[in-house]
Amino acid sequence: FGFIGRLHRTKGVDVFLEALQEYRHQTGNKASALIAGSGESSYVQYLKNKYEDENTVFAGYISPELFFTQIRFLVVPSVYYEPFGRVFIEGLAYGVPTLGSCRGGGAEILRQGQTGWLFEPEVSNLVPLLREAAACEGDTYNRMRESALSDSLAYSNDAVPYTQLTLPTKRRWDIDVC
Repeated sequence: FGFIGRLHRTKGVDVFLEALQEYRHQTGNKASALIAGSGESSYVQYLKNKYEDENTVFAGYISPELFFTQIRFLVVPSVYYEPFGRVFIEGLAYGVPTLGSCRGGGAEILRQGQTGWLFEPEVSNLVPLLREAAACEGDTYNRMRESALSDSLAYSNDAVPYTQLTLPTKRRWDIDVC
């Protein structure tokens, strides 16, 4: 499992790490977690003190290319309503299924059970999805990866229309108003 982005309370990384601890406790599975990103030093230190262990690595900044090749599932547990989380698109583009908060843009990007799973960002909602993701293997996992890659094409440069902006020939400060 992995989280990439700004380490801030609004991003819900603590929800993910608490849910992962609970999942490990319930199942005995020592699932690994890669946490990539930075944030306010006191908050990052709090997270490290509480959650860092041999299975939970805080990597700081690493490139998306390196990050996405090291995880099987992306976790985006934002607790605030993020209008358009680019990380969802990045996960799709790398073919990585995502467990994502249903708050904000992720709910419009992910397809439930096909490119990942949506959840209300609370520990009790995420633990069962961690269990389901950990059990996802073989053809099921490969179908999710293929669906993610396929869905990412809707966000490619070729798919997103660009409009040409036409600027007025006179700027408002050039207009004589007196």
